[in-house]
Order: sequence, then structure tokens, then C-alpha cells
Amino acid sequence: GELIFSIETSDDIMASPSILSAPGYTPMIFFGNNDGEVHALYPDGTYVDGWPISFPESIVSSPVFSDLNSDFIPEIIFFSGGGNLHIINLDGTSYPSAPMTYAFPYSSSPAIHDLDSDGDLEIFGGTADGLNVLDIKENGSNADYWNTFKANLLRNSYFSNQLMGDVNIDSNIDILDVIEIVGYILNTNQSIDFNYADMNNDGYVDISDIILILNHILVD
Repeated sequence: GELIFSIETSDDIMASPSILSAPGYTPMIFFGNNDGEVHALYPDGTYVDGWPISFPESIVSSPVFSDLNSDFIPEIIFFSGGGNLHIINLDGTSYPSAPMTYAFPYSSSPAIHDLDSDGDLEIFGGTADGLNVLDIKENGSNADYWNTFKANLLRNSYFSNQLMGDVNIDSNIDILDVIEIVGYILNTNQSIDFNYADMNNDGYVDISDIILILNHILVD
């Protein structure tokens, strides 16, 4: 392989980097270190404006991402060594009510999901004495975000520039992708990339996935 870039930080990096990749954003690489720094880089090794940012405790988890308040701007979520759950906006400012402090230190990376199907998201992670689940009381979405450890489609931590819904791999999500999925549903097209067509990750490619793609096209 070829070394593309190398970044030196002030202390050890003990948790895996994560990739923020979402429509409208250039992919970004996030990671923290034992000196309390959280770094954000573009794939060419240049820093995202305003990053790194520093915290008084070591960063013990891989960052994860979701749109916690449905403003179409992802938040960055991670745990630090003193039992703090941090939620950071892309501009480096803290999300309202963050950080959230627990009496025992965290010992895992966070995961984000709507556990009770009420439209808002829960953040959960392991601590020194058990499992914490925190309810974010705003409607949000974790769709298409790296929202758990090793969070690509195959859960193997590999990153691809291909977008969910871009089933013809032309770097655009448009009516041509809808046509591809319709062909798959009608059994006239068997060459579809199932992982990128199953928009709602329910194990099926059907009309609900077409609706999600159409909604994306209309919003975009």
C-alpha cells in the first residue's frame, strides 16, 4: 500500500477513527487522543476549519454521528475518560445540555438508535458499572450516518465514497437510481448493489426504499 498522509498528535490515539460521510458534506475523519484532543481531517490530510478542539480529559471512544435535532447538520458524539458524554456541533460548539456526566467512566464507544420508536434518538454505551442509555428529547435521524462502532454497511469499518441510494454508482442520487430499484423489484434487473439500495436497512428492497430516495431527491 501507499502512505497518503500521516498526522502527529500530542498523545496516544487509543480508539479507532470514524468517518463522517453525508450528502452535502465532504467526507471527514474524526478521532481523539489521550491528551483530550478531537481531530477532524479531510481525506487528503488537511484539517477541517476550527479543529482540533481540546477537552480536559482523554478521549476514550471512537466518535459517532447522527442528526439529533433534524436540522440536516450532523452532530459528533463521543465519550471522555471522566464519565462525560460529549455532543459537538460541526463548528466545534457544544450541543445544548452537553456534556452529560456520569459517576463512572465510559468503557466503550457510543451507539445511537431510536430504541423506543418515538422519533427521537437514544445514545447508549458501556461504563465501568453497566450500560447507560440517554434519551435525546428532539426528533432526529441516524440514517446514513456512522452511528455505531465499525458503522459502515457491512460493519467492517471500511469506508466507501458511494452514497446510500446511489445504486448505479454515478455519484448522484437521482431518478436513474429509482429506475434501477424498480427494475430490481420487477425482476428485470438483477445486478443491483443491494447494500446501497436498502435505504431503511430492513433487509428488503421495496417501495419503502424508493420513497426514501424520492424524498432525498426532493429535499436536495
